[in-house]
Amino acid sequence: MDRKGNYRKVKQVINEFARELQKQIKVEKIILFGSYAKGNIHADSDIDLVILSSDFAKMDYWKRVKIMARARQNYEFPMDYFGYTLHEFETASPLSTLGEIKETGRVVFPSKD
Repeated sequence: MDRKGNYRKVKQVINEFARELQKQIKVEKIILFGSYAKGNIHADSDIDLVILSSDFAKMDYWKRVKIMARARQNYEFPMDYFGYTLHEFETASPLSTLGEIKETGRVVFPSKD
């Protein structure tokens, strides 16, 4: 599959994942980061996502992971995901991994196209 076709497949997986997540939580944003966001796609690339939801404020880390894992269970495409509140994301240090994601990540949900 070429790079463009692969990216289309990734967008489809992200949109389906977002629909499944929205059955459980209100999703404000999904940010793609890593190789797909940077355009450095290779054979071992996975989908790296940050999910932002105000609903995460009421949950500990493991509850967040459980919700995201439940939404992801029907996809075989390799995926890493991290759930944060908008506040946690916006106040993260620019020197942290989240700070880098703020600089290099791409908002893929809600979709702009």
